Amino acid sequence: MIAEKGSDLLEEKLDALILEHSRIEQEMKSISPLIKDQAKLASSALLVAGMISGWRDLEELAAGVYQAPSLIVTPGQVMGVKVVDIRFTDELVRGARGYSPVGNSAQVDLAATGYERLLQLLVHYATLEGKADRISMEIISTRRRVNALKYLIIPDLEKTRRYIEMRLEEREREDLFRRKRTKKLIMQEKHAGS
Repeated sequence: MIAEKGSDLLEEKLDALILEHSRIEQEMKSISPLIKDQAKLASSALLVAGMISGWRDLEELAAGVYQAPSLIVTPGQVMGVKVVDIRFTDELVRGARGYSPVGNSAQVDLAATGYERLLQLLVHYATLEGKADRISMEIISTRRRVNALKYLIIPDLEKTRRYIEMRLEEREREDLFRRKRTKKLIMQEKHAGS
């Protein structure tokens, strides 16, 4: 039956979505401690940079940064679910910070690099979380469809099929009875006419 095949396909999709969701969850769990560690490192580097260069100089450097790095949002699909990949343009990767490294301490660059790495991890984590949310919604939707097919549509179709088969068998018996009766009447007319 087509509904059963559709239910089987949806169950396969559901299994694949669950596997992909757990893979993403594992990746998120592995990135989470990295984010915490990177935040501590970047914060420590900023504290040292502030003590060495002075907080006022750091504020001036920060004010000199003319724009935040751009993000590239790329649409994609995971198991038929529309998701987006978010990443930074090459500016962040190349370290275009908007201030001159000349005349600044290495600690300032270390702090900037630490926060850039933290920002990359956060954007990657946010991308994974968005994918996980979209896949979760699709899992719920697919599970509802599977349950509707399994517990509502397929049983109703089976009930309808049994009813139709019963009615066809009943008609066949009635037709057989009519044919026998007609044959009997024809035979009686032949014997009466002879």
